[in-house]
Amino acid sequence: MTLTKSFVLATLMAANLFSACVLAQSNVALSGVPEEFVGRQQYVGQNEKKVLNSGGLITSCIAFTGSEGLGGGLRANFDLTQLLRLDTGAGGRFDGNAFWGSRSTVGISDPFGEINLGRMNSPLFFSPTNGDTFELKNVGVVFLHTLSGGQPIRSSGAATDSEVNNSVSYSSPTIAGFRTTLRYGLAETSPSKSRFGYSFDYTIGDLNVGISGDQIKAARPTGETNQKALSGGTAYVFKGVKLFVLVKDDEQKTLGSDYQIHHVGVQVPIGLLKIMASFTRTNLDRGTLPDLRRDTPALEAG
Repeated sequence: MTLTKSFVLATLMAANLFSACVLAQSNVALSGVPEEFVGRQQYVGQNEKKVLNSGGLITSCIAFTGSEGLGGGLRANFDLTQLLRLDTGAGGRFDGNAFWGSRSTVGISDPFGEINLGRMNSPLFFSPTNGDTFELKNVGVVFLHTLSGGQPIRSSGAATDSEVNNSVSYSSPTIAGFRTTLRYGLAETSPSKSRFGYSFDYTIGDLNVGISGDQIKAARPTGETNQKALSGGTAYVFKGVKLFVLVKDDEQKTLGSDYQIHHVGVQVPIGLLKIMASFTRTNLDRGTLPDLRRDTPALEAG
């Protein structure tokens, strides 16, 4: 225990030292992504509407990042990223979203990996892109089955922010194609309320495989207090055609519900275009209530 406390203290000291270095040397990078789309949108059971929205293929954002060498291969880093809605000029993905809604971290790294502290993504959010035909885009089917509000039988991820506050994270270096991320979010109000996430990703040649999980022991907007999720996805390129398979299970223990998402798809390049086709099914086991099912075929050229 003493070793752990000393290590965290060392991390904080390194981050503070880095802050002074950045101010002195102005070693800061400014980056971002502005993105909007125009189209027609119709969710199940709702009227069709014409929309001009921000963040269709990727969430618009602006980021300040920096890294400073501390000697002996050790580096201090920071990342402050704010999400934006360009269609209205508002900050965040939704009203009430944090100012640095995507990421606000400081950390240290060396050849053995990277440790960060602050607010950051759950590993469960990005790892499933290995098996998602639309690469977890906001207009993609897996995203809509998992996170988008207002949809029927969307998974329990809909009651879970993809970002985790008060987090301590370790990411390993990539060794022989393997990379591991472990992330723990402290609820601070109670030692029994926390969030733990992990991902194991493997890439070799044209094959990508990702396994990730998430466990939340805290009150969610749905009334759930013990939520677990597990996802496995793979993508493989065969003669220029990219094949995708994704399986995801979200279990709500308190409410007695279990969501199972199955997704298969393909990307086919045709000249400058890329044709994407997929089929996604969500089965909802509601215990004593009747089960529900949602099927979504999708076709897109871009």
